Amino acid sequence: MNAELSWQKREGTHWVRGLAPLLGRENRKWWHGRRWIVQLLIWVGLLDGLLAFALYVLPQMAVTKGVPIPPEEALGIGKQMFFGLGAIGLAIGAIVLLQDAIIEEKSTGTAEWVLSKPVSRSAYVLSKLLPNLLALPVVMLLVPGTIGYFLFRSFDGTAVPLGNFLISEGIVAVNLLFYITLTLLLGVLLNSRAPLLGIALGSLLGGSLVPIPEIIQFTPWKLGELVLLPVMGQALPLFVLTMLVSTVIWSIIFVAVAIWKFNNSCYAQIARRLT
Repeated sequence: MNAELSWQKREGTHWVRGLAPLLGRENRKWWHGRRWIVQLLIWVGLLDGLLAFALYVLPQMAVTKGVPIPPEEALGIGKQMFFGLGAIGLAIGAIVLLQDAIIEEKSTGTAEWVLSKPVSRSAYVLSKLLPNLLALPVVMLLVPGTIGYFLFRSFDGTAVPLGNFLISEGIVAVNLLFYITLTLLLGVLLNSRAPLLGIALGSLLGGSLVPIPEIIQFTPWKLGELVLLPVMGQALPLFVLTMLVSTVIWSIIFVAVAIWKFNNSCYAQIARRLT
């Protein structure tokens, strides 16, 4: 464990004390091994693989069975797979990848050990958030999205304008942000994976079933459905702006509550006695 962290005297304000070495530790988990390659292959294979299947393989299969699929229909199926299923799939992937980010370290005593060092509790939480806010969008959105855009272009150069594509990708990104920060908060509040997965996946898969529009418009629960509108050439309803802004605000609140709660947790109390 000592090999993972090299503690040196750091100057800076109290709430970010020790953030730099913690960020280095978390970034090494992503970029100094096979983790980023594995995740990149998974998401490129899943998102772009499904898209290529819908655009190029499915029409050929349909022809051999005597029920040809028109190009516009194949394009519509590809959009639904890439954006509709993608918005849900990316959120599920983030929840699964981050479920142990804090819970595992609390259960193994790693969190207690880290907090016994000259590091602030806020820095510990931020070190779990910031590297994942960089890595997950890169391996889930940026690279698969770039490949996906060129797949659309190769099929039909005018089918998906770049501006519309970026708007839909932006909606997916905001939805992903919500579930990254929600999972982080749940990791601070809970001590086991089962309730974390239940709450996070319940929000993702069951939230859209809430029959109260006044609540829905302040959540991301319908973004997975609305993400298709820009790439389908349809205008977004005005309440989508309320959804997006509210989702970002919720994400900020989740981070703030996670930092506040962790500063008042039993691990913080132990660390205060040891430092």
